[in-house]
Amino acid sequence: MKRILIAGMLALVSLAGCNKRVTPNKIEKIITQDKWKIQRFIDNGVNLKDTFALDIFVFDEDHSVLVENRPEEGSWELTSDKSPGVIDINLPTYTNLAYLADDWNMIFLNKNEFHLERRDGKLDDGDLLYFIRLQ
Repeated sequence: MKRILIAGMLALVSLAGCNKRVTPNKIEKIITQDKWKIQRFIDNGVNLKDTFALDIFVFDEDHSVLVENRPEEGSWELTSDKSPGVIDINLPTYTNLAYLADDWNMIFLNKNEFHLERRDGKLDDGDLLYFIRLQ
């Protein structure tokens, strides 16, 4: 009886953890609203969040990326019309913003935050980039 109860509980937990697929239309609608700050950035196992602590990102509808507090500007583009969405971020390579310039899988999205995972084909890479909406 305990095994059945435990198996049932595990099944419920695994179902509750499933995310809906993130569509490109939803991505564009949400990220072009307001301003965003990096909440977490893991690159090759190193947390680089503090490197970007003062940066505020604006993803405009014209697909430009503005980085407040810096003169640099870049671009973004949705490169997949399938789910999960893939966002290509292009930023100047002569600054530390180059760490962020890449193709990223959108792995989580809601109106207050979005999470990206580097899309470079390497398994166990684990590069993550989390943005949180500024209130």
